[in-house]
Amino acid sequence: MRVIVASLVAVAALGLTACGASNERSVSRADYGNAWPLTVESGTLRCEEPGAVTFTSDEDGTTYSVNGTAEGIAEASGWQNIRPIWADDPNPTMEGLKISIGPLIDDGLALCGD
Repeated sequence: MRVIVASLVAVAALGLTACGASNERSVSRADYGNAWPLTVESGTLRCEEPGAVTFTSDEDGTTYSVNGTAEGIAEASGWQNIRPIWADDPNPTMEGLKISIGPLIDDGLALCGD
């Protein structure tokens, strides 16, 4: 009986760990190449509920809101606006344009699962 209980506890612990880790992943400039939209080299992309995409910089540990849903709850969550680390478009057709952050948002939303 003890072996069964211990096994069930171990399986439950693994399940909780897997669930917790599935909503985030490390991302870097190397993953996106020239499409990397940030001025920092790497960090953790995360999907917070309800569909809020955040990015935590490896450089200083700051968490930024990446999409509109995250921006809407950023103040209450303590997240910063992504704009200060959002890279300028190197070939803008208009002044002030940024590199598309869409791929980062899409990848973050994919972490939300069902």
